[in-house]
Amino acid sequence: MSNPFRYKRIMMYSSLQFCGHREEYFAARCEHVVFYIPFTRCGARPGLVREYRMGSLVSEYQVPSSGNMVLYYLLGYLNHLRILLRHFRRDQPVIVHASFPVAFFGLWLQRLLRRATFVYMIGDYFPPTTIVVRLFNRVQQFYHDRVACAYYLSDRINRQLNGTVLNTPTRHTVMWGVKEAPIRRDPPGALVRLLMVGQIKPGQGLSQLLDFVAASPDYTLEIVGVCPAFLYQGFMRQIGEMGISGRVHFPNLFLPEPELHQLSRTCHIGIALYDTDSTSATNYCDPGKVKAYTEMGLPLVMTDISDIARYVREFRCGEVIRQDPGELAAALQRIRNGYPGYVEGLRRFNAHFAYEAYYEHAFIFLERNEPCQNTFR
Repeated sequence: MSNPFRYKRIMMYSSLQFCGHREEYFAARCEHVVFYIPFTRCGARPGLVREYRMGSLVSEYQVPSSGNMVLYYLLGYLNHLRILLRHFRRDQPVIVHASFPVAFFGLWLQRLLRRATFVYMIGDYFPPTTIVVRLFNRVQQFYHDRVACAYYLSDRINRQLNGTVLNTPTRHTVMWGVKEAPIRRDPPGALVRLLMVGQIKPGQGLSQLLDFVAASPDYTLEIVGVCPAFLYQGFMRQIGEMGISGRVHFPNLFLPEPELHQLSRTCHIGIALYDTDSTSATNYCDPGKVKAYTEMGLPLVMTDISDIARYVREFRCGEVIRQDPGELAAALQRIRNGYPGYVEGLRRFNAHFAYEAYYEHAFIFLERNEPCQNTFR
């Protein structure tokens, strides 16, 4: 029987968002892997560390964090060093996947302490609209140019960091993978139930969506996500004034993944609307909610903003629209009229991004425990 563990020792930054399945993938295929999960500064929640050996979780514990920006990054760096030193011996090569520039501070010292090879995994690019963002981008570019291994969540990030889209063994795009599962979904009847998931904030088209629901009595809307109290109160006031409280459910909370999947079975179409302003970071990312919908077996309507839009078009698993309000109604009607065809498109889309095969190909360069020579100097 062949060895199921393709990788030796890895330290990897991760998160609790269910899209992507990278933790699930590497936990099952790495002899020894430690995930560092730093939360955002909002709420100042402690970070998490999870250690797996031979596919089994052997330890999980919290590490400190802070809502203060300076303390947040300082504690993040100290956590990074502590994890590297605590979980890996000096005589063992280890591959470190880091997603924050601060993790690369003092690389010469880190490599003296451990036989570490550093891989920069870049999931975001922020257009330089402020001095702070410009500084961040310069630091990110500095370390990116001096570490030989890097991969990117979209071709647009790849192009921004390299001047062109690179596709070499040690510098290439790796988008989110999805978990492929059978899709059983009946076409909508007289009533169509829409689902919108994710963090709720300005620029995500919720007001436009509420206007559409108010004008379309054969549609209802489930909103799964959270937003600040003042914004939530404004949306609830708008919903009440429009007289659609009975057709819009917005509890202002996230649901655990099993509950979200259960809810999705009662819905028909996923909604992913975004602000298309050129300064939006969504232009460069691989939006998690798009693949959340496809994984749940929901045809979707999304704004034409990120690289993933071309795959939605290619596999015809949804509709890609501009910000014209009239396009939303037309796109939803097209999905209603051709629902079985969009469900078949979802199957093709999910087969293309099925995370096990997709990541096996994308991360083949990590199968040697020292995949590339760091050029940091």
